[in-house]
Amino acid sequence: MKAIAYSIQNREKVSLVKANSKRHEFLFISNDLNETNLYFARGKDVLILFKLETLNSDLLKQIKRIGIKLIISRDHNPSLEILELANRIGIPVKHVQCNWSDEKKAHQIINILDYASDGLP
Repeated sequence: MKAIAYSIQNREKVSLVKANSKRHEFLFISNDLNETNLYFARGKDVLILFKLETLNSDLLKQIKRIGIKLIISRDHNPSLEILELANRIGIPVKHVQCNWSDEKKAHQIINILDYASDGLP
């Protein structure tokens, strides 16, 4: 799978690269996702975000339009409104455990990507 991670810190990058073992292709962006930098997500299958609150209706529609099939959130308290909106637009949202170590979160993200590559719509 091709994934892009926004709002990612260096230590998280290191953990993801180690857990990945070259199975999936990553692009890391240290800034929050916004309409200006969404173009980096073109050609990617999965969007990894720290906080879902950076999303809104227009941005979700653009995300769907460019072909994102799945959002992975590392959000402590994801907004029910955003989750429902993403569901209506047709983009599933998966969550990782925020209270885990970076290494455990990275392995959980890779497991989600592995599952998605086996046919998640």
